Amino acid sequence: MIQRVQSIYLILSMISISILLSGVEIISFTGVKVKASLNAFGISKTDVLSNQNITDQTFPLYLSIIGLVLYMFILLMRYKDLKIQLKMIRRLSLIYLLLIISFLCFSIYGSKVINESDATTSIGMGFIYFIIPFPFIFLAQIGIKRDKKLLDSLNRLR
Repeated sequence: MIQRVQSIYLILSMISISILLSGVEIISFTGVKVKASLNAFGISKTDVLSNQNITDQTFPLYLSIIGLVLYMFILLMRYKDLKIQLKMIRRLSLIYLLLIISFLCFSIYGSKVINESDATTSIGMGFIYFIIPFPFIFLAQIGIKRDKKLLDSLNRLR
């Protein structure tokens, strides 16, 4: 199982997404008075001048991250049935693409969180850790297709 290259890609994807659970800043919006930063546990607003926390809005982004990691683990363990594994990784690619698009939309329109007109958006290391698994998922999908093609050609020869 581990000797398959797609297993390595999926393990690297799981590690990269799991780093987000440490509370790494994904996106931050800075205005004149308020700075808001998004991490896996929610949005925290701080006052720029006094550097004190104003509010914390929590939402279960960490649950979706844990769900993605568990889905990748289940996908990794389905190595004996390539047909189901291929369906699962296609679903994962679609879900992950939708999540990336939603994060990009949030980075564009999320400055309204702090209610300031001249807010600047900065992307943190968490966003990079969130983007890194997408090519790995794509490469794992190619590896699964290659294995399925090889097994189909072997079954045809029998």
